[in-house]
This record gives sequence, C-alpha cells and structure tokens, in this order.
Amino acid sequence: MTQTTIKVKGETKKLLDLVKRYDNQSYDELIRGMIEEKLEEHLELRKELKAQILKAAEDIRLRRVRTLSFDELYENLYGTKY
Repeated sequence: MTQTTIKVKGETKKLLDLVKRYDNQSYDELIRGMIEEKLEEHLELRKELKAQILKAAEDIRLRRVRTLSFDELYENLYGTKY
C-alpha cells in the first residue's frame, strides 16, 4: 500500500477530529468514508435525474404537458407573482 502525506490547515484537522467515529480512527478511514458517502449521494441523484428525464420525455411523447406563461413560471420558481 502506497502512503503519502497531505497538508491540511490546523482548523481542518480540528474539524476532522470532531467527526471521527472513534478515537483511533485514521484520517484515511475518515476521509474515505466521507468520499464514499458523497459518491453514493451523487449516484442516487443521477438515478433520480435520469428517472425524471425519462418521465418528462414520456409526458412529452404522450402530450401530457402544458405551456406556462412567464407569470406562472416566475411564480413557480420564486413563490410570488411577478
């Protein structure tokens, strides 16, 4: 196993120490766990996005869509009338 040294600011090290699950957890285990969590979240979001795109394409194909006026679009985005 190849090892390397990385530089982190003292404040970053303090934050890493705060989120350790147990006292002798290595920084490698800690950082790897965080990365794996983010990767899982990313992959799940990609699955959701793909499902939404496929549903939207199916809605368009079956003409289950309607156009929005600028006012409706603005209100949907910002929760207030233009």
